[in-house]
Amino acid sequence: MPFSPSIIAPPEGWGSQKPSAGTPIDCGHCLARSLEWFLPLSDGSGTLCQDASGRGRPGAFVDGVRWATTSSGIVAATTLSTNYIRGPAINVGSGLSCCARVFQSQRSSGDAGVISKFYLGGKYSWRLTIGPDGRLMAYLSATGGSGYSASSSYFLPLSTWTTLGLAWNASGAAKLYVNGKAVWSSTSAPTSLYASSQPIWLAMNYDLLAAYAFAGYFDFAAVWSRTLGDAEFAQIADRPFHLFSHFDPQAGDGLGRRLVDGSLASHSPILGAAV
Repeated sequence: MPFSPSIIAPPEGWGSQKPSAGTPIDCGHCLARSLEWFLPLSDGSGTLCQDASGRGRPGAFVDGVRWATTSSGIVAATTLSTNYIRGPAINVGSGLSCCARVFQSQRSSGDAGVISKFYLGGKYSWRLTIGPDGRLMAYLSATGGSGYSASSSYFLPLSTWTTLGLAWNASGAAKLYVNGKAVWSSTSAPTSLYASSQPIWLAMNYDLLAAYAFAGYFDFAAVWSRTLGDAEFAQIADRPFHLFSHFDPQAGDGLGRRLVDGSLASHSPILGAAV
């Protein structure tokens, strides 16, 4: 069903938890390391969304993704049907992590894509998805064809802001996260992931078909080329990651950066994208 941004409640944990503008975030160094792509989705206008990883890889709105501002001040990217956000062609080596804060407004008839890297024609490297029943799932493939499927026991509630995550490493370990807590794990996943020149997609899963599209809001999304630990996923959920959208070039973390809160000094409005 269609939904109205005016009914969305403010996320938990904000208010006094927000750091002051310009101060380094205590988890900044660890989260900045090997950060490949980070969309705070705080632009609020246009069809490109800035990449705050420092790598200059903006996301592109495709087929009607639009900006929306909720009553609680969150600007989000909204997607429906075949709307999606196209990202860069990132290939990872021995580790992968991704996360996104989403608000699903309605179920899809197939697995709704949250963050995915796949070829048109069905080949894929990895996919973080929500099943038609709301179950959090992931798919990992070393060959681009049939791969390893992860099916958690967590069912995503509709019309609720939720931070979802996936972590994998080349030893075959993988985990799924919800709001900073692991809800599924395995040590039997593939030990490599299919490399391709295809992009990462937000809000789309399989061949850009409407049956696999995500309908709702995206508040932020990020991808790392390493395996984040439990404590790091907990930090992301504890302090909304999209506030940490600028880097201090004077600090060093291997890429000469650290995450600081500087772009959203007034914290009003907080931006994101509706899909």
